[in-house]
Order: sequence, then C-alpha cells, then structure tokens
Amino acid sequence: MVFVVNTELNMGRGKQCAQVAHAAVALSVEMLTSSDELHNLMFNVWYTSGQKKIVLRGETLEEVLRILDKARTAGRPNHLVTDAGHTQIAPGSKTVLAIFGSEDELQDITGSLRLL
Repeated sequence: MVFVVNTELNMGRGKQCAQVAHAAVALSVEMLTSSDELHNLMFNVWYTSGQKKIVLRGETLEEVLRILDKARTAGRPNHLVTDAGHTQIAPGSKTVLAIFGSEDELQDITGSLRLL
C-alpha cells in the first residue's frame, strides 16, 4: 500500500500520521468489504505477508490528483482522504491518497515521487 501525502497543506507531522492512518483504514475496509473477490484475496495476501506501506510526498494537490487519475486508469484500488477540518486545515482539504498494490505494481504510478 502506498500513501501520497499532500504536503502543500503544511500539516504537522502528527496530523500527517493521522491522515495516513485514516487512508490505511479506509482503503483496508473498502478492500475487505468489496464484492470483488480478487480485492479480498489481494488484501488477505498483503495482510498476511507483512503489510508493507510506503509513504510518499505529493508536492501539490494537483500532483496528488494526477496520481489518483493514474491509479484509477490502471484499475488500482484507492482512497482519497478529505479532512473534516476540526484541527489544522480547512474542511474539505484533500490530505492523503492511498493506493493498493505492491511497490512493483505501483512503480509506474508513483515511482517519480520522493519518500516523505
């Protein structure tokens, strides 16, 4: 699972961590409750083999949305977190994009991004 953090929001480190956690939980629930048996199987394989997670830097919202479009075009399960705005950032802010797949499977989508 790969996470792309929208760094233009200047969230504090704790806020970033919380938003990545939101993204991980939301995408996991979507994978587990999907009617697509392949998604269920993919999730179970990932879950039982170490649950690798990579957190990357998205410099702008536009970059995050470009990555989202690539993920959707490639048919990769994904979830974009929209913040409620209770703390550091405005309501409706797009904070983190989670994309399901192995590092190799996501290389063409996120390979140009730097680690957070």
